Amino acid sequence: MLQVLPATSADVPRIARIFYDAFARTTIYLTIFADVTPEDQIACNELRLYKEVEDPTRQVLKAVVGDEIVAFAVWSIPHEKIAQPEVDQATKEEQERQRFPKGTNLELARRFFAQGRLGVEGLHYHLNLLGTDPRSQRTGAATALLRWTHERADKDGFDCYLKASPEGLSVYRRAQYEPFKDPIISPDDPSIVLYPMRRRPQSQAAA
Repeated sequence: MLQVLPATSADVPRIARIFYDAFARTTIYLTIFADVTPEDQIACNELRLYKEVEDPTRQVLKAVVGDEIVAFAVWSIPHEKIAQPEVDQATKEEQERQRFPKGTNLELARRFFAQGRLGVEGLHYHLNLLGTDPRSQRTGAATALLRWTHERADKDGFDCYLKASPEGLSVYRRAQYEPFKDPIISPDDPSIVLYPMRRRPQSQAAA
């Protein structure tokens, strides 16, 4: 039986592995992170996920069958804007090192991800990550993770946003997401593209 539960720090190593396995063959990974070793990428994923699990503005979910995690999602949940402190250049470089492991095509990554801000105002949900173990694809795990948050967003009247890869478009369309801005296309490689999508609350979508 498939269950959706909040993830904890104890789940991070397993989720970090799914993170890698789910995205390693996508166009973005094969282009920007082609020279990163699996070990370095998984270690980077773990570092990111430990922070996400502890962040009060995030909700990390796991889809579990029996005792095994088969998929995960990381959501930014509705919250008031938090002022970010100024950081020096050394801190910025360390943050980038943690975000992009050794072997990353840094110039390509910087230019592409700098385009990624959606400019959404007001309280809303944003799906940062959704990944399924390739062995568990087409089992409903990703749909269940989306539904868990959609039910809350519908109840509270919040929009949900995400940036979809070409590989994920069909999943999100079935979940009632629609494009709301032009695609984000890499200035260096037009095969690297993300699609900004929005899902209206069910009550509004039906109106």
